[in-house]
Amino acid sequence: MSGATSTHDALVRAWAADLRDGSTQRWADFRVGARPASPAPADGPLPSAAQLELVRRLDKDLPSFGHLADLVLATAGPGRGLVDVPLPGGPAGFGTPPIEPDALPADELVRIACGVLVTLLIRDVPAAAPPPSFAWRPWRRGVTVLGAPLTAAVLRDELRARGIRDGGRHPTCVVLGGPLDRLMAERWSARVAAGGGMRWQRLWESAIAQDRLPPGIQLGTIAARLSEQFGAANVHVVLAADQAAAVALAGELLGLDLPPAVPRPGSGVLATDLLRALNPLLVLNVGEDGRDRLADQVWPGLAGVESDLELAPPPGKVEWAQTMAERVISDLRVGDYAVHGDPDTVVPVRRTSTRSNVDPEDVLEFALGVLGRSWVRDLARSAGPDAPPRRPTERQG
Repeated sequence: MSGATSTHDALVRAWAADLRDGSTQRWADFRVGARPASPAPADGPLPSAAQLELVRRLDKDLPSFGHLADLVLATAGPGRGLVDVPLPGGPAGFGTPPIEPDALPADELVRIACGVLVTLLIRDVPAAAPPPSFAWRPWRRGVTVLGAPLTAAVLRDELRARGIRDGGRHPTCVVLGGPLDRLMAERWSARVAAGGGMRWQRLWESAIAQDRLPPGIQLGTIAARLSEQFGAANVHVVLAADQAAAVALAGELLGLDLPPAVPRPGSGVLATDLLRALNPLLVLNVGEDGRDRLADQVWPGLAGVESDLELAPPPGKVEWAQTMAERVISDLRVGDYAVHGDPDTVVPVRRTSTRSNVDPEDVLEFALGVLGRSWVRDLARSAGPDAPPRRPTERQG
């Protein structure tokens, strides 16, 4: 090892030690500042720029931060991405060129964060639990709820809490709908929650290639099928501009006084995109059943409820969305079933403030928060705040 390489490596390790102690200083400032009195001892491979930058951005008030930093610095980024990005200032070499850590693409830092999150999540996969039991009231007619997946899940929860069973031989059928862009967002979130890995833009590209909406949100088709099975008089399409209004309107239809609906934790835009990146890693490490239990029982508490849940059609997809909305409205107008709400609600609303794609920088900020909460949860479950973390898994891909 040359003298220049040795000096550079010692400086990188010194910055790592500085970050571990709670510093937020950037690499460009650290390497031109005062040199450490004694270089940090060489221990293990040299951390990459992405690992170090993720440590720099983490919340320094987290308990046992040094142990968390050690875990990040020992966790390689899973999946595809830049390979061991070196820090600027060292001798010229081969491989990935040096990049200033704070100039790295957000996707690279999210990739490292996913590796750490998987390490933490797989330590405590929930055991399989029996399905929840509910106090069914047999004198009440069952209700079948379909349509917008997330809104339907909220309504089903409210019905079960009141002893109203899902389905039955002669159910009242409720098909929940709303603006087409919101239906697509709910479909995307539900697919990812079930283990999917499709990006928001890819969902639209697939639908446009087939020139039809994804299964589950084809409102007219669903209502027509239910009408054939149970009779049009038992089918009700409920259209509303947002989830809360849809649940409230469905409650009125069913003669129930439902509380204001709130979004399900873990179903927001950023939570969905982060879970999308985690899904293949979780399946690789704990299998599909383990992933499902983590997504159902652990993920909602870590991800929480986001304030902004809206996504607009991606660029170039608005015209198709308008055309498809008109088809849905035409189908609803000719059906024999009841339609509650204005069919024109299905038309996507052009909102300049709504994002049309998921910003990796936003996902990174969200991932930092989830990582912090996951670390606190791991400490609470382990022997204590001073217990060193276990080694990262070797099966992250």
